[in-house]
Amino acid sequence: MKRNVLFVISIMAMLCLGCEPNEPTLSKKVETGIAKNITPVSVFLSGTLHIELSDYKNVEYGFMFSKNKSDINTNEINLNKTFIVNRINQGKYFTLEVDDLEPSTKYYYRAFVYLNNKRYELGGVNEFKTLGISENPNMVIEYENGYGYVNLGLSVKWAFCNIGANLPEEYGDCFAWGETETKHNYSWDNYRLASGDRTSLKKYCTDINFSFWARIDNKTTLELEDDAANKNWGGKWRIPTRTEADELRKKCYWKWVSQNGIYGYKVISIINGNYIFIPAAGGYTWHGDSFRYEIQKSGWYWSSSLAPNAPCSAYGLYFTATSVGEFSSNRDLGYSIRPVCP
Repeated sequence: MKRNVLFVISIMAMLCLGCEPNEPTLSKKVETGIAKNITPVSVFLSGTLHIELSDYKNVEYGFMFSKNKSDINTNEINLNKTFIVNRINQGKYFTLEVDDLEPSTKYYYRAFVYLNNKRYELGGVNEFKTLGISENPNMVIEYENGYGYVNLGLSVKWAFCNIGANLPEEYGDCFAWGETETKHNYSWDNYRLASGDRTSLKKYCTDINFSFWARIDNKTTLELEDDAANKNWGGKWRIPTRTEADELRKKCYWKWVSQNGIYGYKVISIINGNYIFIPAAGGYTWHGDSFRYEIQKSGWYWSSSLAPNAPCSAYGLYFTATSVGEFSSNRDLGYSIRPVCP
């Protein structure tokens, strides 16, 4: 995933993005710390404030971050070129994890503080280089109940291909969340775990306003009887949880490639160099539509985790050629499944 924009990683939310920035000043009020826990795809940045927070009504602090030193080796902050990644408050010493980085790449960063919505103070410019990564030429495909998996050194083993596929680059089948058979039209009208609409859920409901029987069961993870991976492949196979999908995203390098003419991501473990290919298989993203959208452009992969604040939805892993992240989508829609096993 390539990010060539200038990042401002903000740590307290007091900034008005519509305001014109004032001229910043090099200052000893904020210090840029060292980069820690550097991996091929992530880093922890650190900084320290040398001010009394009680002296200021509004204080925002964070990092400027870029591949290009010229982007941040300046006394100006152009808010139109910034991207606020996260906001946290850790007092005078602050850190932030930055992920989705490129292996073997040099990055530059500097801490900043923004005082009373009037004045930017900048620390010095530091740099770091992400670690390299190489694919394991001796990677072995192992098997569970006749289906192949790859050990990426994570908490679970990831399947070699999608359900309904025989090769990694094959798209495979799509499923509604909690259904175990594929189909070619996805809507609330034919969704097995509801009665016609999203406010008539029969199972996996945490809000009475979405329940068919006016009751909730507070189940937030698919049971094996509703798990398409387990029902189709048997053995110890199941759909990954939201946490396991996030682990795959954060502990692997995602490289957009074409494999045998099919676009998708080669997902390379930063732990052992083993890898899997996940195709851009698209999905049935419109209610009642029988067309599989975004093939070769995006991937939608279910997790087994419900979105508890909106139980008509569930979480999954979503990607395009330029980004990888999480989605929350209506349970009746049809998406791919990449199984896992212990």
